[in-house]
Amino acid sequence: MDGMDGGSISGPKRPLIPKPRERQAIRRRVGAFIRARRKELGLTLGEVVRPMGYTNLASAWKIEKGLEGLPAKRVYAWADILQVPRDAFFRFVMGETERMDVPKSAAKTKDS
Repeated sequence: MDGMDGGSISGPKRPLIPKPRERQAIRRRVGAFIRARRKELGLTLGEVVRPMGYTNLASAWKIEKGLEGLPAKRVYAWADILQVPRDAFFRFVMGETERMDVPKSAAKTKDS
């Protein structure tokens, strides 16, 4: 196939921009993962947001609750803070994957 007919070697193409309902589901999944991972690492919300330049906790709280999406420009910073692989986290945030599995080597806690 030449890719011009909507198909590709890897299967049918997904729309570049998800529908509103799908975006909401992605935000909720990502927010739940971020909150769980942050707690797993023993980090407070303040310890997470200060190094990334957020001016208040409200934005990060809204991300964790799934009320706001994660800004693309901060995806890698979040991945680094959460100690997860950047590329896998980016795909998860963009909705390309539905789960974010943390490799055992990245499953360290703050006290480790």
